Amino acid sequence: MKKYHIQKGDTLESIAHSFGISVFELRDFHNTHCELSQLLGDKLTSHIKEILYQTKEDGIQKDFSELKEKESFELVLNPDASVESYGVQISFFENEVENSLKYNLKLRWLQRNLVKIQREKLYINNEESNLMADELAHAISSVLYPLELKVNSAGEITDINNYPEIVQRWKESLPKLQKYYKGEQTEKYIRKNEHVLSNPDLLFRSLTNDWFLHAFFNGLYHKYDLKKEMKIPRTFPMIPFLNPVEYIVTPRISTLEEDGEKLIQITLEGKTSDPRSRFDFENESYFPTRDPEDSEIPPARGTYKAKYFLTPDYYTLDGFYLECTLELEKTKKVYVTSSRIKKQSQLIIEEGIIEIVKPKEKKNSFLYD
Repeated sequence: MKKYHIQKGDTLESIAHSFGISVFELRDFHNTHCELSQLLGDKLTSHIKEILYQTKEDGIQKDFSELKEKESFELVLNPDASVESYGVQISFFENEVENSLKYNLKLRWLQRNLVKIQREKLYINNEESNLMADELAHAISSVLYPLELKVNSAGEITDINNYPEIVQRWKESLPKLQKYYKGEQTEKYIRKNEHVLSNPDLLFRSLTNDWFLHAFFNGLYHKYDLKKEMKIPRTFPMIPFLNPVEYIVTPRISTLEEDGEKLIQITLEGKTSDPRSRFDFENESYFPTRDPEDSEIPPARGTYKAKYFLTPDYYTLDGFYLECTLELEKTKKVYVTSSRIKKQSQLIIEEGIIEIVKPKEKKNSFLYD
């Protein structure tokens, strides 16, 4: 971390430009590390005499010795501006009955706290969308892209940056959808999605409950205690339209090194801490109805396991695997895997993070009822 003493005629724009970073990056870093009285707004004020900053190069961690010698290690969100392509596979089970989604996406960091995502062709149960219900679901979800999301310093989604554009795309698409897709159930499905899209809070909640987005933007960027076992909260949206299931996990950070290639590995493992009971989840309760002291109605059980792999330069996410379970009458499991396509690491391949399989037999739609 460095300090810059403000000179006469300086502006946030001129200072950021001299360091090769954006105003958003400059302000975000300064406000993260400064005293409350020194917080930056949209413009420089006379009482602020110096700015805390780091350049892109300063944020790059190249020495893994910290993971062995120090008591803590801090991952700082410091993305580069390159376009990354990811392959995504999501499998979810109810009593071992599997459905799956596969798609590719392109992700580009516009600023340290702003990312743009473009989703490409979607495969349902290893086939292109061909059932009318699946085509409709895909057409509606396509309105969201390109999607711009604001992200905090921990790497968690905080807001939708291009909501007006999404609304405009929906207005342009709606007449075509209503003309092409007919029927009472179809109209009900369209109205349900229109209700979500017309409300920024509902849409934000829907996006943060998207399995891939929830797993990718998982708040990995923080300080890790290397000497003591940590316990941190995590959530995952196991059941649509309900609050995500709460888990307590133990994070561990280590390195993978082979043939000159290095990656940072983060392992998260734990179990449910949610106060809701199995009965609550099966009856789609937003809040617990059980008495915490009632041992005859225990909270629901489940597990959380994840591995994340990051590059040592910009801490770019190279790949990850996440598995969550919830033990109900019909046990629910969700597996999310993703890996960079163009720069896929051999270490990631050896870990079996993403698997390319051939299309299998056709199944009924699960996106639309």
